[in-house]
Amino acid sequence: MYTTNASRGLPRHRSRHLTERYTRWAMRGVIAVLVIALLWLVLAFHLNGQWMFALLFLVLGGSLGVVFTKRTLMSHRYIFPAVAGLGVFVIFPLIYTFGISFSNYSSTNLLSEERVRGQLMSQTYQAEGNAFDLTLYPEGELVRLYLESPQGQRFVSSPLNFANQENRQIGVQAADAPPAQEALGMRDIIQARDALQGLRLVTPDGSELRMAGLRPFAPMVNRYEAREDGALYDRRDERLLTPTPALAFSSRITASQLRPAGR
Repeated sequence: MYTTNASRGLPRHRSRHLTERYTRWAMRGVIAVLVIALLWLVLAFHLNGQWMFALLFLVLGGSLGVVFTKRTLMSHRYIFPAVAGLGVFVIFPLIYTFGISFSNYSSTNLLSEERVRGQLMSQTYQAEGNAFDLTLYPEGELVRLYLESPQGQRFVSSPLNFANQENRQIGVQAADAPPAQEALGMRDIIQARDALQGLRLVTPDGSELRMAGLRPFAPMVNRYEAREDGALYDRRDERLLTPTPALAFSSRITASQLRPAGR
């Protein structure tokens, strides 16, 4: 039957069948769950400092709750998915991109200070010294490394098993001439690159050689040195990096600006 809504003068249908009533309440429950899920996303984005995404889902959740609960907006329910999709996938990305275009916001600025510190501490650079060309010589199932510099220095390693790709230190000895076996080609060096990158070759004078390219080995040292106050000293450029609240690390000695590595 039909009853009159006195406040609006509109007919409102009340079904005599319990199934339709239960279906209506089930739809309201689904809408409530969706709104709660969107509010949870709002809270999660807000706690992570992403206020623009939090605002987006707050507007989306509020609109969903209003449109699907008010009977006067029933006709808008059919176009709401299209409008919501247009806003989320077209309008919001345009506004968001326009906003970050005035900043240096990028993927490198999304890391925490701990992640940035770890990445910086893992960086190395080639120290002053001779670079050695690498040649591989087979010895049964093992391989021997032969290093020779343009200045005439020669080093040779003991036979190695390249199946072991763990980081390890290998001592090398001075040599007068290359091994007598036929040298392996560039293809074999490329295939063994993962194992070669994990090697730290220690010369008789204590210098440590690391892979500095496809073939050369050179003295490689850690670029950054940690200080007690939390700052990092750049050995290559001779400047000090200190963490700040806005940027993960910034230079406080030289006038040149480093690209921020953290948010």
